[in-house]
Amino acid sequence: MLATTGSFNEAEAFSPRKLAPGNLEFDGSAKIYRRAEEFTPLFEHDPFRSLVAIAERLGDAEVETCPHTSGPSTRCA
Repeated sequence: MLATTGSFNEAEAFSPRKLAPGNLEFDGSAKIYRRAEEFTPLFEHDPFRSLVAIAERLGDAEVETCPHTSGPSTRCA
């Protein structure tokens, strides 16, 4: 049996600093985090597909590639 030393803190466990150390740098003058020069993405994505989903207010599950166009669309011509 494993001993626990405290309760699970979801916000800390899934924080960007824990998931990808070195990806962010704190800018103390602006009090914000900025992308570090050594930034490495946690996952791959198609930027065009992501922008279409954002523009059409859709989640990934709803965006499909249209066989009649060159990219993803929810409105197939």
